[in-house]
Amino acid sequence: MSRAAFDTHAAVRAMEKAGLAAAQAEAITDSIRSAVSEGVATKSDIAELRADMASVETRMTRTLYGVAAALLAGQLAAVLALLCLLG
Repeated sequence: MSRAAFDTHAAVRAMEKAGLAAAQAEAITDSIRSAVSEGVATKSDIAELRADMASVETRMTRTLYGVAAALLAGQLAAVLALLCLLG
């Protein structure tokens, strides 16, 4: 997972410029930094996860169709074998 850069100094300056007290700006920035350090998913992270999920879904669908085809082939072989025995 990629990490988004977060300029804490710029964030504090921007909040102070907007009228927040320095202590408030620093507390908010610390909270944001904690959230970012714990791992915030980016748009590219989510897109990668979606692509992985689509790939898994495709493989599962192919496997399901393969199993269904094998079961049908087995049933057909059993019916043909039974017909040969009765016929």
